[in-house]
Amino acid sequence: MPVSRACIALNVSLLLSLFSSRVADAQMSADWRFYGTSENGNVLVFFSVAEVRRLPNGHMEVWTEGLTGKQVDSEGTRALKDKVRSDRVVISAMAAASPISKIEKLTQDQIDMIALNEEVANHSDLKPIMRILWEIDCENRMTRSLSIYMVKNGRTGFSEKTGEWMHTPPETNGARLHALVCGNDKSQ
Repeated sequence: MPVSRACIALNVSLLLSLFSSRVADAQMSADWRFYGTSENGNVLVFFSVAEVRRLPNGHMEVWTEGLTGKQVDSEGTRALKDKVRSDRVVISAMAAASPISKIEKLTQDQIDMIALNEEVANHSDLKPIMRILWEIDCENRMTRSLSIYMVKNGRTGFSEKTGEWMHTPPETNGARLHALVCGNDKSQ
């Protein structure tokens, strides 16, 4: 039974469309990696490895986002019930693939939880309660915000005003972000 050219063309067209949408999805996805929590532990903060870039002045630029712990926990429970997602978590935890494991000594339980949190940040439809674009001066250990988006009590706020330079204090989320983006070179 001969297959018409129109049928073949339609099938090829559908396959190319499916393939190109998968490529576009992969290109648009950030690689969100955990680097800390808010002081009260209610917000988990991540940085986008895929969006780290060196500026012409030698500084680094990186996007960060915050997700509520409550949302992450709920979505994490759902993720563990999905075989594909739970397998990704196990593989990531076994490889200690999170960059934070390179700068901090973590227990296996912490590595497992971080792997789950990163799975949620990268493969869920959760809306961040904050997104901040940071500029980091690695050499002088200083940071400033370039763009801020926040959600609080159902209200959103934006700022595209460049913030003032701030020194990066030790043992903070800022210090961890600095180490992850700039490297853990103590001479910086």
